[in-house]
Amino acid sequence: MALELLLSRFDTRKVKERKSADELPDMFDLPSDNPEEPGLPDLIHFYQPALLNATLRTDKPHFKAADMNLYYDPKHPRRFIRPDWFIAVGADPLYQDEQRRSFVMWKEPVPPTLVIEILSYGTEDEDLGTGPPKSNGRMKKYEIYRDIIKVPHYMPFSYEDNDLIYKCRLKNGKYENEVNFEGDFSRHYIEELDLVLGSWFGTYQGIYGTWLRWFEKDGTMIPTPEELVEQQNVRVKQEIARAEQASARAEAAEKEVERFRSLLISMGINPDT
Repeated sequence: MALELLLSRFDTRKVKERKSADELPDMFDLPSDNPEEPGLPDLIHFYQPALLNATLRTDKPHFKAADMNLYYDPKHPRRFIRPDWFIAVGADPLYQDEQRRSFVMWKEPVPPTLVIEILSYGTEDEDLGTGPPKSNGRMKKYEIYRDIIKVPHYMPFSYEDNDLIYKCRLKNGKYENEVNFEGDFSRHYIEELDLVLGSWFGTYQGIYGTWLRWFEKDGTMIPTPEELVEQQNVRVKQEIARAEQASARAEAAEKEVERFRSLLISMGINPDT
């Protein structure tokens, strides 16, 4: 595809407004040569699904995937969307005992239970169902999740502005916006998993910001394996410190006893009697 055609797909004025000369280009400044893809994925699109996978603790059978083709229309079997992350509770992790290469709706017992889309200024209209209709007459991702797949929990997540936009629960054919906030914590209960999905401000893979991760029903944060090891190391260090303090106190007490014995002896008193 010619460079002119690639650039024509993007609002270069919008890019210039958001980018200064000393900033590196992002996935929408460097589009791919695939006309179906708005740009090249960035590290957040890799790390956020990894954090979701690392903190998911459930015994319920499920299949989860990131950036996998989801085919949704049996009348047009080649049409697909590609969620940033989704989980289907009740679906087999394998398909006919083999590793999955896609998720085909009309061959599955259940639809995705939860879909997460990571918002960027190049995908907001697609993920939120805003803006003018698509020129090719196709439905936007938001509309497909709501009207065709009927995903019960849909969560567009904005990391650029440090906020979350919940349009989670599907009720009466519409997504009800449960929470819309900026710079605050929030939790959303997923009854199919008996877990809570929530926002978290912290550092993951060296990147500080707002992340989505899993919590227990009581609000306890589920640690990643690395965090669990760190917590164990902290506990070991605390136990060692407590043992050293106890040893120091015992040594000090022993010295005090000896000092007192010496004092009694100097006074002509036998400390043993």
